[in-house]
Amino acid sequence: MDDLRPDQENRLKERLRNLLREVREEAGLRRSPRRMNLTQGYISKLESGEIRPDFVRVWQVCLATGVPLTEFLQRLEGSRNARP
Repeated sequence: MDDLRPDQENRLKERLRNLLREVREEAGLRRSPRRMNLTQGYISKLESGEIRPDFVRVWQVCLATGVPLTEFLQRLEGSRNARP
């Protein structure tokens, strides 16, 4: 598999941040990051792009929001296909 070009990597990071925010808000977790075992500061840094989540953190968000990991990944892939 080829490495991502810098512009592709940046778009992927942006899509991931947006999707993490989207599933959190859909689940009504705007003000409840503790339900995800994460602090508000961590969520803020994650969604602003200051830090990148590891797999475990993505999984924690999925568990807390009730979004199956497979659905999350499908949505992430779908957002890639929706972009020009």
